[in-house]
Order: sequence, then C-alpha cells, then structure tokens
Amino acid sequence: MSIWEERTIDKILIIGGSGLLGGKIAASARQAFEVHATYNTRTIDPPCHAHQLDKCDRSSLMRLVSKIHPQLIVDTAALHNVDYCERNPDEAWKVNVQGTINVAEASKSAHARFFFISTDFVFDGCSETPYVENDSPNPIQQYGRTKLEAERATMKLCTDATILRTAVLYGEGPKARFLNWVLSSLRQGKKVPAYSDQTNCPTLVDDLARAIFTLHSTDKTGLYHAVGRSCVNRYEFARAIARIFHFPEDLVIPVLSESAPQLAKRPKNCCLSTERLERDIKLQFMTVEEGLRHLSSGV
Repeated sequence: MSIWEERTIDKILIIGGSGLLGGKIAASARQAFEVHATYNTRTIDPPCHAHQLDKCDRSSLMRLVSKIHPQLIVDTAALHNVDYCERNPDEAWKVNVQGTINVAEASKSAHARFFFISTDFVFDGCSETPYVENDSPNPIQQYGRTKLEAERATMKLCTDATILRTAVLYGEGPKARFLNWVLSSLRQGKKVPAYSDQTNCPTLVDDLARAIFTLHSTDKTGLYHAVGRSCVNRYEFARAIARIFHFPEDLVIPVLSESAPQLAKRPKNCCLSTERLERDIKLQFMTVEEGLRHLSSGV
C-alpha cells in the first residue's frame, strides 16, 4: 500500500482495459481508485466500470471523459500486431496515431494526468548497447512509425504526459500470447521454434502497472524506458519458460528469423536501458527468471 500513501486519486480511466496490460492495471487499481476501463470488441475481465469505445471516435471519447472526469488516464489501446500494421498502414495510423491524439486531447480537456504506452520498436535495433531515452529513434516498420508519431503528438498536446516504452509483455491469463503459445506447445510435447536473432527485454505486466502508479504518486513525467532487466532473444526466453515451468528445455529449438520471414521488419537488437526509471522512482523490474518464477508460484 506504500505507493498510495502520499497521494490517492478518485478515478482512473484505462483506454484498452480488455488487453493484458489494461486488465492488470484495472485489477491493481481497485484498492485505491474508482476504476473505469474501455473495450472495443473484447469484453473486460476485471470488475470495473466498463465502457464500450473506439478511441478513434473522438466525440464519444470526449463525452465519456467529460462524464467520468478522471484524474488519471492510461492509454494502452493500439493495433499491436506488427504484420497487420504493415498490411494495413492507414488503419494503423488511424488507431495508433489519431486515436492516441484523441485520448491526449481528452486528457488535456479534463486536466487529467496522461500515461501513454509506447514500444521499443521506435528503434531500428542496430545499436550494440541498450538504448537510452535520448537516443534517436529510427523505426523500420509501420507499427514503430505510428507509435513514434503518437509519442511526438502526445508531448506536443500534453507537456506533462508520461510516455513508457516497453517490450514483449507477459503475465498471467489468456492474453499473454507468447508465453501461452510456448506453454501450450510444451504441454503437448511439441517442438518450440523460437528466434535466436531478435533480442528484446521481456516485461512482466505486474511491474509495468506498478511503475505507472509509482510514477503517478511521485508526479514524475516525461519519457521512460520501462522493461524487464533481462536482455534476451526469444529462444532464451522460451528456454527459461520451459525450465521454470518444468518442461524439457531441449523441446525449444533455435531458428533464425530468415527461416520464417515476417512481413514487417523487426529490430535485431532492441534492448532498452531503464537507468532513468530506476533512478527516478527507485523501482527495479524483474528479470525473466524472477518474473517467470513469480507467475509459476502463483504469487
């Protein structure tokens, strides 16, 4: 309860409450907030005030925010499927850029704190060291381009907004796609081909939700990298899943991304430094080992 002691607000509005992160934020916020969350086509699991909304519908969004008048708005909603964004660039721009602008404008009109969830894919993955917040972005696919433009628009509209770049979210529940795919395959004794040449920092959603609330309670704003402390490729991540959930690690086999070409380019090395976040809020995210053990123990 310590992160609530200094400051408690009345209402939080989560845009995209039916997703993995949105659901975790909603569940975590219930102890201290009146929780409102939006969904578009998928229903919302955690008990909260649920509102069907397409964030591209500016007038409906403005009406909802005016009605609720939240003190905190967190936008997790986006088209996250990288290949889908590449095939449908206009739709990706509409949702990920214009939709985010709508939420930023609504936050500004309500004088609400605004948190926007971005991605490590704003970088090209050519760095040999972890990216810091001041490094120049250079997205190499439509998804990254839309998220970078949404970041820039957000900071223009809401100078006190907080932007969190994260990566490879995993957690408890059916919406953790990579984790659940690996576990499902392992349970069936199937081989798990996993890329050995695409490196990121897998992030436990519990940590990201806690970082949002901690940042809010300390009034910190601006751009942060918010990812797990392990810089691993998908092969290493999948082997850790097998090991910690007690499956044979040799079921996981390394493959190169060129063996199964993806429509959209992926950064090869997209690890992020979390030094600024750790310094400002004294909070360390879990490593892959720690995060998976947290999930496997049911903590």
